[in-house]
Amino acid sequence: MPPLANEVRPVVVKEEAYLVDPVYTTIAARFLRFTPQIRINDHIDAMKGVGRTHSEGITFLVKNDLRLRMALVSATISGKRAFHWDNRMVWIYALAAAATDGEGYREIGQPSLHCAISKTICNVHLDEFGFVGVGPDGEEYLTPESIRHIIDELFWRAKIRPLVRKALDTALPSFLSLPAGELLDRTYIVAPSKDNRYDLRLGVGMKFKVRDRVDLRFEYTCGNPNCSDSSKTATLSITW
Repeated sequence: MPPLANEVRPVVVKEEAYLVDPVYTTIAARFLRFTPQIRINDHIDAMKGVGRTHSEGITFLVKNDLRLRMALVSATISGKRAFHWDNRMVWIYALAAAATDGEGYREIGQPSLHCAISKTICNVHLDEFGFVGVGPDGEEYLTPESIRHIIDELFWRAKIRPLVRKALDTALPSFLSLPAGELLDRTYIVAPSKDNRYDLRLGVGMKFKVRDRVDLRFEYTCGNPNCSDSSKTATLSITW
């Protein structure tokens, strides 16, 4: 399955339009993979917003938070439990849930549905770097992808990037802020992950989707604090 988090599309304005919005339909279809199937629209009382990217996801008023949480806890895939609950008594889960309002449930594997459920508001989005796996013995474990998830998806995409976009909208006229915002939506932080074989370099990248299964990425990384050891790379990836 190709990475989803940086696919860019127009912001939904009318509430009824969310049913055909690609961010919503991708998330809704992923819920149908589980047994029993979860029809996410049955849990939506009112849609509050559909993000520009899959990593922002959908935010809605939930009809019954307990019913949705029970659906996630009961869901299985290939006979195994589908979702992991973020227990904040464990420090790594507490750190990963730092941007979560309410209770956090994340799909095991990657890409990973991440559901943040409070009594009234729910956000569901797709994390490109899911970091909870299951071993041959059925025990859940943390993968090294947690590093990239926390740095890139938790802080950059969820916290910092929306603030930068808001600043662009305020400071620039629309004919400049709109293309600048689209470029910003394609950015990500490069950190150790399986994509770069856990290289310890840090940097920034930008992804362009050329076609449905073709991605073009540009990355700039540093291997030391003053960036005297730097690297520039361009990567073309094709998913069949």
